Formats: sequence, C-alpha cells, structure tokens
Amino acid sequence: MKKAGISAETRVLDATFGGAATRFAQIARRFDLAVVGQAQREGGAGDELITEGALFESGRPIVVVPYIQQRGLTLERVLACWDGSRTAARAIGDAMPFLERAKAVDIVIVTEERKSEEMTGTNMRAHLARHGVAANVKRVTKGDIAIEDVLLSYAADSGADFMVMGGYGHSRLREFILGGVTRGILASMTVPVLMSH
Repeated sequence: MKKAGISAETRVLDATFGGAATRFAQIARRFDLAVVGQAQREGGAGDELITEGALFESGRPIVVVPYIQQRGLTLERVLACWDGSRTAARAIGDAMPFLERAKAVDIVIVTEERKSEEMTGTNMRAHLARHGVAANVKRVTKGDIAIEDVLLSYAADSGADFMVMGGYGHSRLREFILGGVTRGILASMTVPVLMSH
C-alpha cells in the first residue's frame, strides 16, 4: 500500500471468532473498503464470520479475494451482476471507482421467468454511461443450473478478472438453509468479488 501511495492500516485482533467479526466490522466503518480473503474449506467458520460481519455490519463494501488468487488486480474485464435489486444497485454504486478504471464492463443478467424494465439492464447501462463507463449488457440463460454457477461460468468464459454483486439479497438464514447466490460465490469464487449489502 505504501508503494502505491494508498493510506492503509493493519491490526492484529485478539478476540473470539464472533468477537473478531464484530470488531473487524466496527473498524471497517472508518474505511472506504475492506479486503478479506475467501474462507478456506479447512479453515473453519472463522473466516466466513469475518466476511459476513464486514458485509452486514460495516456499512461499507468489501472485496473478497479468492485463496487461489496469484496476481494483482488488473481490471481488464469487470462483471457487474444485475438483478434489479437494492443490493445490486448498492454494489454497482460502491464499485464505481473500479468500474471507471476497467477496460471493459459487462452488466450480466441471468434470465429467468421474470421480466421488467429494470431487468433489461438498459437503465443501469445508461446510469454507468453518465459516469463515463461504457458497459455492455449481457443476458445469460439460467437453464437448469444455479445462478452462481452461471455467473462463475460466464466469468471464466469471458476472461473476467473482477466481479461486482450485491451480497445476501435474502436473509442469511434463508441462504444458509436453502443455499443462495452469495454463499455459492463465496464458496467457489475464482476472481476477486466486490460485495455490498
């Protein structure tokens, strides 16, 4: 961070898993962005608590970096996941500094039965254009697979290196019991993901 001329801060927290998550979220409130690592399967629930705590309690966006990440952020192609929801709008707004620097931006809509003016993506494309971001709207058919798998597949096929999405549009309990896009992405992510709630 010092080399890049960016103001940053590191701290070592001495707390329980739950206490560390709450404390991390409180600290993150004073910063524009929190960066956390993806929870590793063998790492236990602690990493997941930190991510969820920051997402729900900080009031700030987070970037979750996959544990397989080897290179720095390039922003060659950014996927902005759009479903017309409040959390998706918040994430796109919070990601504006990344979107403005991206070489290519795709507004990705996974199509299902519901259709609305917002779901077409043209309004969000116009919004991004007002900020100088030229985005393409990409509609991807869901078919018989989970939405998170459609998004991850699109990311791989398009060569995306960053993703933007709303986090936990449904309650955490519902997503824990039924599964959900956020949990699926957090479990299987292959590129850094900016999330907002």
